Amino acid sequence: MSLKIVAKVHAETAEAVLAASVPDHAVAIVNLGGIRHNFSVLKEVAGAAQQLAPALKANAYGLGMAPIASVLSEEGANRFFVAHVSEAVTLRAHLPFATIAVLHGLVTRNVEEAVRLKLTPVISTLEQMRLWLAAAERAGEKLPAMLHVNTGMSRLGLMESDVVQLAADTAWHGRLNILGLMSHLASADEPEKEQNQQQLARFLAAAKRLPPMPLSLANSPGLFLGRDYHFDFARPGKALYGHFVSPLQSPRLRPAVSFYAPILQVAEMAAGESVGYNATFKAPHAMRVATLAVGYADGLRRHLSNTGKLFVAGVACPVVGRISMDLTVIDVSAVPAESVCIGQWAEVFGPHQPLFDVANDARTNCYELLTSLTNRVELVYVA
Repeated sequence: MSLKIVAKVHAETAEAVLAASVPDHAVAIVNLGGIRHNFSVLKEVAGAAQQLAPALKANAYGLGMAPIASVLSEEGANRFFVAHVSEAVTLRAHLPFATIAVLHGLVTRNVEEAVRLKLTPVISTLEQMRLWLAAAERAGEKLPAMLHVNTGMSRLGLMESDVVQLAADTAWHGRLNILGLMSHLASADEPEKEQNQQQLARFLAAAKRLPPMPLSLANSPGLFLGRDYHFDFARPGKALYGHFVSPLQSPRLRPAVSFYAPILQVAEMAAGESVGYNATFKAPHAMRVATLAVGYADGLRRHLSNTGKLFVAGVACPVVGRISMDLTVIDVSAVPAESVCIGQWAEVFGPHQPLFDVANDARTNCYELLTSLTNRVELVYVA
């Protein structure tokens, strides 16, 4: 069912796609035109001197690496980031000549595959540096690499002592084709947080110690911190899909993803009747409910049980009872009866309910919601 690797692109609107879809499973609609628009906006924010190197990790945030990479490549992107080598294998099959940087770097067992696929490991430890230098010697060529320095995120990255050691012996620089030095901002979505300036200062200090090379610090929210954070290239991810950056920062970004589930049954409930596992909801009065073909096995978070809402015919409909593996029940009493029927689509997020709001209700973030969409959700692409 999933179209995550090879996808047909429809010319129709989202409404037309839903009208043509089989209403027995959830559907996510990815607007490729919206992604093109957002990439163009981000290029304007970055300025002519800075390149954009999109992050397509986790299957392009759950939305399909191949079609999204194709669109971004058409828009001029030629450098991409993924998390690990297995993701790079998929991307390389679709972009044979692009620079593909692997954020997790290397382990012993994937070094030769990285060489064969002409990948660019992002080196975070001295051990990874030794592995890649040895691979370059065996290959008899200067292999591409990037360096990742830890400036405060404290997940991956060369520590200050590692940078000192690399600065003391720069023979590695002549044996590899170093494409850049990067770090990752921990709090860029909080512009006033002091940590942003601290990380910037540490990044500049590390860059000053090392031989000259292109620099990259900004992720999606980092692009909106100002030109001091831009350097040579940025690594946008979430902003490409338009749901994530504050409208105060860029009102021109467009949401490019929407998620829908069909109604399987409509029923009248009497006061006192319960809904779902463990009867966590009891009807306070007579009400009309609809059962939807979506559950946590599709990526709808259980935290939305009895707290979240979906939209039917533009009307907010509270979730009642516990979200189960395959099904969710909503209160449709406020929706005109003629607008509620089997096969009608309910909006999980989209024009009436931004993804950010659903994430807040689910006590999580937008990334987790998108990457939680499972292969049971049909991905449909519109131009």
